[in-house]
Amino acid sequence: MQNCCSNCGAETNDSGDVHCRRLLKNEIEKLRSTGRIDAVINLLCTFQFKDKLSEDWKNLSFPENFQPAAPFNVSRDMETTDISPVLRKNGIYNLFHVTHKDNIESIKKYGIIPISEHESYGLKPTYASSTVSRDIEKRHKLDSYIKLAFIPVHPMFHLLPNLALLEIDMDQVFSRKDIMFCRVNSIRNDAELEDIINIGTLEFKILVECIKKQEKDLNYRPPNGSDEWHRCQAEILVPGKIPIEAIKIIKYK
Repeated sequence: MQNCCSNCGAETNDSGDVHCRRLLKNEIEKLRSTGRIDAVINLLCTFQFKDKLSEDWKNLSFPENFQPAAPFNVSRDMETTDISPVLRKNGIYNLFHVTHKDNIESIKKYGIIPISEHESYGLKPTYASSTVSRDIEKRHKLDSYIKLAFIPVHPMFHLLPNLALLEIDMDQVFSRKDIMFCRVNSIRNDAELEDIINIGTLEFKILVECIKKQEKDLNYRPPNGSDEWHRCQAEILVPGKIPIEAIKIIKYK
């Protein structure tokens, strides 16, 4: 029986956080050889290993008064982590994308295309979101991501007509880098994007309870404005397009 890394939640044969420590050490060795001390510090901060690795890396010297960048700015060349087992272990077996049903034909042709690339594909989609929300996405550079939900009937699914629900193959999605997640709807003022490697810290209990309720009643949705309502709008943000091969099922409202 496999263990789970205590740092990122990934299934591993190692105990504790050895899984992430090994990845971190390998990356630090590569960065040290190129003199990327700033990236080394970012890695230590991102993985919260400054204390744990202080003995291992006590000979590292850092510029005086150096302030590390936010964890988001860490080098993205690290080995890709398989996130699917983490989600399955926590009761999440599929991801979902909502779109207007008029967009299905173009999706079958091109896949799911982020808003920022619609023009280059010559697409004029029927949006399942408001102009205001798209303006926010563009302003915060979220329009280059495809948003995926954890629950089959997203709270917003009840608010708009003529929608289609796309069930997405997790294994194909997580084969790429630069994926982020958000604990609430990413266009909220207090929303923060997090590196997918930290997905093991997500509040899965709320999501799984909602999924179970929807399995019994597809019309179930959390009370509007409640904490459950907001938490059930947690998202995976995938950069670039999602190919048609990653779409398992298309359901219509």
